[in-house]
Amino acid sequence: MDNIEFLTNIANGFNPYTGEKFSDSDMLLAPKVQERLIELIEELKKDCEYEKSSYGKPIPIIAPSTTIQPFAKVISNALYNAYTFSVIQSKILNYLLDDGKLYFDYEYETSDRMKKFATEEGEKIGITNEITIDPYGRKKHTVVYSVEAQEYIIDNLVKIFKYDN
Repeated sequence: MDNIEFLTNIANGFNPYTGEKFSDSDMLLAPKVQERLIELIEELKKDCEYEKSSYGKPIPIIAPSTTIQPFAKVISNALYNAYTFSVIQSKILNYLLDDGKLYFDYEYETSDRMKKFATEEGEKIGITNEITIDPYGRKKHTVVYSVEAQEYIIDNLVKIFKYDN
């Protein structure tokens, strides 16, 4: 769930982690709070829209934190879609793995899929491991990239794109 979806859930009166409706007395349901949340959502949407006519646009930070997929999409848009976001995502993850910021664990939750985790080095730059709840109420392990982690990735894009996986 990206930040826009997170705030939209709150603005609509739902806990973004559990999907439960807020109680009628909850401060987050106050009309003025909901108006401000909707304004913030609109500002975030504007910040994430880009024209595709110029190469090398500034790459914005998705504040305050995000998963790798939406961040890779933003980088793809900023780079004039020179690469698909999945290629960018793969390059970033492989770089972070070899740079010691992430590691894979095959045994997590007895899943056949590899799960990514932040290392101690990754945590130092703002990559964190979080347990989130999906819309169906299931727990899910998520790696989250703070503003600092996003800045680290942006600062290392040249290395990341020169890097052979």
